Amino acid sequence: MTVQKDLKERLIDDIEKLPAHTKLPSRTELSAQYYVSRQTMDVVINTLCREEYLYALRGAGTYVADPAANIVMGGGLTRRTIGLVLPTYGINISPQLEKGAVEEAARHGLNVVCCVTDHNDRKQMSHLRRLVNSNCAGVLTMAPDGSDGRDMAALLHAARVPVVWLLSKPKSEYDAPVIQYNDISVSTLSVQHLYNQGYRRIGYVCNHISAQPGMPNMGLTAALRMLNLSIDPTWTLQMHATDEIFIEQVARMLSHPNRPDALTCFNDTVAASVYEAARRAGLRVGADLGVIGKDNSALCDKLSPALSSVETHCDEIARLAVQTLLQYTDFEHPPQAPYCLEPDIVARQSTNR
Repeated sequence: MTVQKDLKERLIDDIEKLPAHTKLPSRTELSAQYYVSRQTMDVVINTLCREEYLYALRGAGTYVADPAANIVMGGGLTRRTIGLVLPTYGINISPQLEKGAVEEAARHGLNVVCCVTDHNDRKQMSHLRRLVNSNCAGVLTMAPDGSDGRDMAALLHAARVPVVWLLSKPKSEYDAPVIQYNDISVSTLSVQHLYNQGYRRIGYVCNHISAQPGMPNMGLTAALRMLNLSIDPTWTLQMHATDEIFIEQVARMLSHPNRPDALTCFNDTVAASVYEAARRAGLRVGADLGVIGKDNSALCDKLSPALSSVETHCDEIARLAVQTLLQYTDFEHPPQAPYCLEPDIVARQSTNR
């Protein structure tokens, strides 16, 4: 699998240097050129065709795809199209961001093409290059998880493509607006809600690529101090691991005599893993352990008991991002975006004792 992944990345790098509709050498020739088996080359070429980097004509060979024809929804990619580049497409914030962007863009006669990076910075850069080469009207995207994003900001700036960053912006000398929610308020609202429900030993768990193992959650710490509650570092768990390893670690925390009686979670998906950890530890969510997520996704009502969550208004963030993108008149002086939306609590049964 590593050989295929490495080959795919090398081919993408080389493909993006070629004009659209360039015919590639035969697969046998490519296998010799890249020092891989013909079987491996077939698998990767077929994958790149499915992902529309390439296209194959029966009996005529394989060609470099035209980004302007391949990644568009509802017509050719023109100056009336906005690129939306998201880290994943699941049941958390991505559907909300896409919904808000598509609806707001439609109000202005614009199309939106959505690209998914799977939390892969290299893939995000590739999508941005394709959008830049396709002469899109602008880009909405998030700062990458695994790097500081300077190269992405530099690419968009050099191509003079307007960009609005969603939720966070990269460390870059190039100024660009960002639309976000108040992350400190997320912690404050979560802790205050749990406190009001009678929970006192409150911790935080995160299983995400952006996690900082061993680091305290500053928002949570500040919120606990405001209420004069204990701050126990053993009640905080930040890691980037498989679901099973994460669940095992949380279950171990919850099995300790000095365990938290409530957990705030990085997002709703992490909260779902906490449900399983609580079950393994012999605890009932709500009665024995309060659990609160973030994003108020569709997952909340699918869990039992239903999950309390912080609504971060990502659909509205995307709407504001489209509106801000349309305010670009001078690329060297991008519009200001003093938007930092305040979150809200959506209380459900997971925080009822």
